[in-house]
Amino acid sequence: MTGNYTYDGEDITNTTDLEVVPAEVDYVEITPDTDRVITAGDTIDFDAESYDQYENLVDDDDTNFTWQNTGETGLFDKTTAGEYDVTATIDEVTSPVTVVTVKPAGVDYVEITPDTDQVITAGDTIDFDAEAYDQYDNIVEDDDEEFTWQNTYGTGLFDVTEAGNYDVKATYDGVSSPITEVTVEPADVDYIKIEAEEADPVIRAGDTVDFEATAFDQYDNVVESDDAEFTWQNTDETGLFDNTTAGDYDVTATYDGESSPTTLVTVEPGKLESMEIVDYPDNLTAGESFQITIELYDGYGNLAAGGELENFTINSEYDGEVYSLDSVTFDHGLHVADVSEDQVITADDEHNITVSSNPTASIQIMIEPGDVDEIEIYPTEEQQVDPGEQVNFTAEAYDKYGNLITDDVTEFDWTNIDEFDEERNVAIFYQDEEGEVEVTVTYDGETTESTTIEIDEAPESTFGLSSILSSLWIWLVAVILILLIGGSYWRRGKKEVDEDDTSDSSVKVVRKKVKKVKKKPAEEKMTDEGIEEKQAEEDIAEEEEMSEETEEELLEEGTVEEEQLEEPTEEQVEGPTEEIEEETGDEVEEESTDEGKVEEEAIGSSEELSKSESIEEFQKVKGIGPATAENLYEENFETLEQLKEASVEELTEVKGIGESTAQKIFENLKE
Repeated sequence: MTGNYTYDGEDITNTTDLEVVPAEVDYVEITPDTDRVITAGDTIDFDAESYDQYENLVDDDDTNFTWQNTGETGLFDKTTAGEYDVTATIDEVTSPVTVVTVKPAGVDYVEITPDTDQVITAGDTIDFDAEAYDQYDNIVEDDDEEFTWQNTYGTGLFDVTEAGNYDVKATYDGVSSPITEVTVEPADVDYIKIEAEEADPVIRAGDTVDFEATAFDQYDNVVESDDAEFTWQNTDETGLFDNTTAGDYDVTATYDGESSPTTLVTVEPGKLESMEIVDYPDNLTAGESFQITIELYDGYGNLAAGGELENFTINSEYDGEVYSLDSVTFDHGLHVADVSEDQVITADDEHNITVSSNPTASIQIMIEPGDVDEIEIYPTEEQQVDPGEQVNFTAEAYDKYGNLITDDVTEFDWTNIDEFDEERNVAIFYQDEEGEVEVTVTYDGETTESTTIEIDEAPESTFGLSSILSSLWIWLVAVILILLIGGSYWRRGKKEVDEDDTSDSSVKVVRKKVKKVKKKPAEEKMTDEGIEEKQAEEDIAEEEEMSEETEEELLEEGTVEEEQLEEPTEEQVEGPTEEIEEETGDEVEEESTDEGKVEEEAIGSSEELSKSESIEEFQKVKGIGPATAENLYEENFETLEQLKEASVEELTEVKGIGESTAQKIFENLKE
């Protein structure tokens, strides 16, 4: 260095070497010295220099500087997004600031909140928030509208009302958040539906309808679908409709206080199963027309619907078919049948009427006799009696169909009758003076022909020994027949005949043969006294003729041998009688010349009676009038004992006796 200087007044010029060092630091500079923007993960390597005031470099070693927001050497490597002031300081002199802005890097992951599974009720909402982050956890995006949402609106609002499970997530720049599951449960019950195979079903009794019920909230979510959880109207607890009574039924289901709309179920009658007669007269006059109203039912007691019945008939117990159609139409389970007049004509307190088709039904109607059409008086033939001798009369009034109106003698108007025996139900005639009297009877304007009674002295009887023996012979034949039937017992030395064996079929055959001997004599008078000899001889002759016919029948059947039927002598008549008394124990009175006494003898245990006596005996039983009594006699019934031994079937074979009448006769016989 050359320099001029003055020393003690002298100007001195000298050259020398001079080292000049920097002065103190005056300022510091860093490079880059302008603001920088980088992405997280990037770096900036800053350099620093310090200068004195003369711009002399004081220091440029980066490690000697104190750095702000960088490393010791000035390396900026911040990854957190933001703005950073970078400075370098030395000797308390700081460089100007360089601003470094760190921006987030690319999206590395996305988060949404709430990030745990949620359960809500339909109608509630959840407001989701989303944030996208880079790998340094810098928020790349937090504007919800910038995300793509699943199962929410564009702002992340979840407001789905349909019950179910939903996955919610947000996506940004191709990166999606983890899923948050939202479960939407139904809200409270708002309405209920019930369903069947068809709306408002129409079924037949016996069929069923299976209903299903569903409860919904206001958003149409199913709240309940288990049928057993509902309260049902007109079904069982599971919704099964099985009512069998015809009619209309409202079916509803209720749950949690809410009820379904009504479904109408119509039950119609089922298949025709039964018939009932519901309207008919309690009593009628024989021959009167009448109506019967019939109700038809299914198997469940419902009136059947309309339809047809084939082969429809109405039958009377006594009068047969009284109404018949190939088919009848019934409407709402009803049919009215008109039975015309002159169809049901037999009087009976319990006349059975049967309606037949498929099915059948029966009723009982009291059929009363009609107006009087005919009156019968007994006896009708001329009577010859002694003065003061009684003649017993009976009378019967019939309608035009032959129904007995009355046989109570006190209900008739009689001529020349002044006395009645109500117990025996006879009108009694007697007169002390000789003469001829006409007896007539009137009922309800109808009058019989007269019966003539001739009162005079009876002629002397001309009966002789021959007629008495002939009569004895007839009865002896009957006695021998009974002895032959019980012969096997007599040969064993038995003293009595077992009562049970008298009901044997062979005994009945013999008794019936004997009855044939009794059945055809000329009709007997009401009195045995004063009978003319000629009439008596004719009766005996007819009896002998019938006896011969009976013998022939017995011989053909092999019941007896010919020598057993030979006519006995007078001595033989008495012998066998005594033998009978000893061997059978049955009391047989010794024959007398009086024919009336002969008729009182017994055959077995049944007493032989005349026709008039049998009829009179039968009328002692309540419910048996003269006509019925005579019909019984004509069918070979002669005594009350025989009636008691008969069966219902045997009695119903008698004209005018039905099953109900037969039962009544048996009941009255017990009294």
